[in-house]
Amino acid sequence: MSDRYWKVLGEDRIAWHGGSGQWYPQAWMPEIPNPVPRERGYHLCRRQDLVKWLGPTIWEAKPGNIIIEDIDKVVTNRARLVRRVDTWNATTQRLFAADCAEQVLHLFEDRQPGDDRPRETIRTARLFALGEASNAALFAASSATLSTASSATLSAAWYAIWSTARSAASAAAWCAAKYAASDAASAAARYAVSDLASDAASVAAWYAAWDAARDATWDGLTDLLFDWLEGRRTTEQVRDGL
Repeated sequence: MSDRYWKVLGEDRIAWHGGSGQWYPQAWMPEIPNPVPRERGYHLCRRQDLVKWLGPTIWEAKPGNIIIEDIDKVVTNRARLVRRVDTWNATTQRLFAADCAEQVLHLFEDRQPGDDRPRETIRTARLFALGEASNAALFAASSATLSTASSATLSAAWYAIWSTARSAASAAAWCAAKYAASDAASAAARYAVSDLASDAASVAAWYAAWDAARDATWDGLTDLLFDWLEGRRTTEQVRDGL
């Protein structure tokens, strides 16, 4: 069982993914007896869950004395916020989203070597996040990426880049992580079963390969997320690499 847990909240400290009631730092929430995952209780994230539940703010949290593990979360009878993770902010959310898009960049470049439009778009997204590119530059770069019509990279790149200007940075980061994992997993699965006949066995193999690749990709994105949260990756490092 994990010894560290996190809670994702809006800026108003109300649950971002459902639920009601405002949380307060260091204050225990009222106890909910007999917690049941996805039905009642306080849901918290373990390390491996967090990248799937991103939102505007992330708090380290302490659970109560009852902890029930679910596939992608835990539920507890009571909980309190310990501290806000200050390294998760609008800038780092956007930079993390760009990092997620970069994870599937090779899927495009393997098929279209020499076409650097998606790569340049991700670079522009990082400049925008750092306050060094305008909305106009971001729009021009994202439009160039869309013109490539590359299904492997478009989902992650679009959310990582243009959505950062049009919606909450945390939403862009979540979508970029989601599609980066899906795109990479789908490609890995296709390659894994490309020589198989189109029959029930090959379909089963595809799903097995997809599941394995998806889990590996989520693990990689989780490591990347915690590099940001724990200060191993910084805005200064990104700026120096541009």
